Amino acid sequence: MKIWLKRIGLGLLALLVLTVAAGAAFEQWARYRAPLDFPPPGKMVDIGGRRIQIDCRGSGSPTVVFETGGHWSGAAHWRKVQDEVAHTTRTCSYSRAGILWSDPARDARNADAILTDLHSLLEKAGEKPPLVLVGWSLGGPYAVLYTQRYGADVVGLVLIDPSHPDQKRRFEAITHHSFQPFTPLLRVAPKLSWSGILRLLPPEGPSFAERAEVAFISTSLPSVIKELTSVDATLAAEGAAHELGARPLVVLTSMAAYSPLELQVFGATPADGKRLKQVWKGMLDEIAAWSSAGRNEIVPDAGHEIALQRPQVVIHAINEVVAAVRGNIAAQKR
Repeated sequence: MKIWLKRIGLGLLALLVLTVAAGAAFEQWARYRAPLDFPPPGKMVDIGGRRIQIDCRGSGSPTVVFETGGHWSGAAHWRKVQDEVAHTTRTCSYSRAGILWSDPARDARNADAILTDLHSLLEKAGEKPPLVLVGWSLGGPYAVLYTQRYGADVVGLVLIDPSHPDQKRRFEAITHHSFQPFTPLLRVAPKLSWSGILRLLPPEGPSFAERAEVAFISTSLPSVIKELTSVDATLAAEGAAHELGARPLVVLTSMAAYSPLELQVFGATPADGKRLKQVWKGMLDEIAAWSSAGRNEIVPDAGHEIALQRPQVVIHAINEVVAAVRGNIAAQKR
């Protein structure tokens, strides 16, 4: 009996080894196939030894530049928004270093490096100001800090559920739980990416952009993690410099109830979640006040990913800011 149990155990161990080996081999093959099956939309631009993917569509001024959050979706996040806005004006989405098609960077992925990359990218791609920056989540602070550094280029902003410089302290005051930017997936996934297990994640839909996100997820995640480790410094920099003058600004605030996963990340109860939403609204009211021409629009039926759940709201907000900018420019010429 012991001999048979030993043989069964060895057989199961051998099967496990073969499964892991097969998964690792499949991961390498999938990484090879990803850029062939999903070529980059737009073009790859060399910014000095590294290439960044940028996809610009439409014509007109100002140019709308989309900045995604601390996520692996990159330019693909704007799949339901960009084409519609491109009917109105020039639009550019891009993927930050190491995400989707863009080459990874060796340096730290802090706000300073990201702003420098974007400025160089637009310059080398031949995209001219004036710019309207659209920032989602962590992309909000990036957009605000870009405006502080290159203020002459930026004439308006749309901030979609943007991160607030004091969000960590205010959330922890309610939950009494350390607020972490990493979901359970982000904590574990990069360590297992070599095994091919992330390939088991189904795409959210059939579109090119949705399938590309999954195809590149194992190579995108390390760069996402590098960015998220610098979140505290990014928010501190935003807190120290966020005056937006009289630039047209629309802030979009998600007010749908937090999902069970989001509550778990916050360490919050459902009752806490309701209080957190009200605190969130208050913080985004503050962000809207960073410009004398700012307003906060509540989106009651959307979660954090407003551009995917309520794209028409985002499109309308961008077109509103573009129209306001054009009106300001015309008034200055009179």
